[in-house]
Amino acid sequence: MFRPALILSLLMVACSSATLESADSQDRIAALQRAAASGDRSRVREILPSLSSGDPLVRWTAQRSLLTLTGTTLDYDWTDPVPRRTEAIERWRAWCQANVPGADRNPS
Repeated sequence: MFRPALILSLLMVACSSATLESADSQDRIAALQRAAASGDRSRVREILPSLSSGDPLVRWTAQRSLLTLTGTTLDYDWTDPVPRRTEAIERWRAWCQANVPGADRNPS
């Protein structure tokens, strides 16, 4: 079935100049979606800072992006309180050290 709205949304994400470091949440979300769609697991390290975002939708999109790229969440839950999310982010950092080339560089 032809879905013009879906195609338009995908084109907007593909053509966006948003980055994972963008201050605007919508731009970050678009960049996270592009990272997941790339299928490039080396992007995992770049996604990690978004897990700490104050915007719940950015955190949710980061979680979904990591799941898409790796097949796991490492028990990260975007709705958890900060201390539990922080523990899960540390698990993601350790995962990157073991699985992503160049992960010795620590993202902010």
